[in-house]
Amino acid sequence: MKMWMIYGANGFLGQLIVAEAVRRGYQPILAGRNDKALMLLADTYDLEYRVFDLQHQKIIKDQLHDVVLLLNCAGPFMQTADALRTAAIAKGCHYLDVSAETAVNQQSLACDNQAIESGSVILPALGFYSVVADVLVHRLLEQHAEISRVKLIYTGQPFYSRGMQKTLFFLFLQGTVNAKKLPYALLQADKGMCMYSSGLNEISLYQESCHSVFRKYRWMGILKPILKTALIQRFIENQMDKRRENKCSDTLTRNIQITAQGYIAGDNSGRLEHKMEVAESFSFSVFSTLMAVEHVLADKLMPGAYSPSQALDIDAVLAMDIHHQHSQDRAQILDINSDFLE
Repeated sequence: MKMWMIYGANGFLGQLIVAEAVRRGYQPILAGRNDKALMLLADTYDLEYRVFDLQHQKIIKDQLHDVVLLLNCAGPFMQTADALRTAAIAKGCHYLDVSAETAVNQQSLACDNQAIESGSVILPALGFYSVVADVLVHRLLEQHAEISRVKLIYTGQPFYSRGMQKTLFFLFLQGTVNAKKLPYALLQADKGMCMYSSGLNEISLYQESCHSVFRKYRWMGILKPILKTALIQRFIENQMDKRRENKCSDTLTRNIQITAQGYIAGDNSGRLEHKMEVAESFSFSVFSTLMAVEHVLADKLMPGAYSPSQALDIDAVLAMDIHHQHSQDRAQILDINSDFLE
């Protein structure tokens, strides 16, 4: 059996992926920076685990000596992706991640030539939003090649894990987006991925409701100079780390819908659209990520960098629509243990 590794295995999504991978008969190597949490998780599933940080390339490469595929679930990805991706390419190891960060995804896709030379597959952005948006736009163009403009509409209240909230916090501090536009920060990654794979230059975003997680940033703008100090950042990050995730699947289950509307230049007859709705985005992310892992391990992709729609089975992804899902399966995937979380 080919050896593969999940870095950030004890994070929120990482833990869900571990549970489902084991259920399917896989034995991934668990990895990350939290010795205690990884040991607990590894003991639960009788898996190997490795503890290492990302400060030195030699250490990372040594840990990948027998690994053919590295799945990065450790966000914020602006702090982890470059080091892990660089080491993976150097070792001829495949690199996958669940990033929802525009700059990180662009950097991954820009590694196409390096990946081809090393024999690696680079496949970023395997989480719900990026995958569904990319697949819907792909299907629109597949059926209506003359489409010149697409609008992505997001409906529903997603659950934001601790890792996602960390990402938003650092994007805010970096000045990548201001407080008012922060709700669109992660969605911009979807737009970038769709533009890359479709070749379209005109893709717009619309979110029908603003999640409560963004309200705190409305007043944080005036405190930004203070928040940028290292001491304050460490304090806030430590407070986030201490917060225990809610492991109740009912808390996570809330219908999320993405609609892709396509418009044809010079045609005023109306719009074309495809939509997809899921009851809970994290279960979908587990499904899409493991689909990608299985495709790469089965050598279904040639070396190079891919967007989700270029690598995944489009029909299988669309079959995850809410009308095809079973609540019992979702509950099984979402049975997580907060003790393993970083």
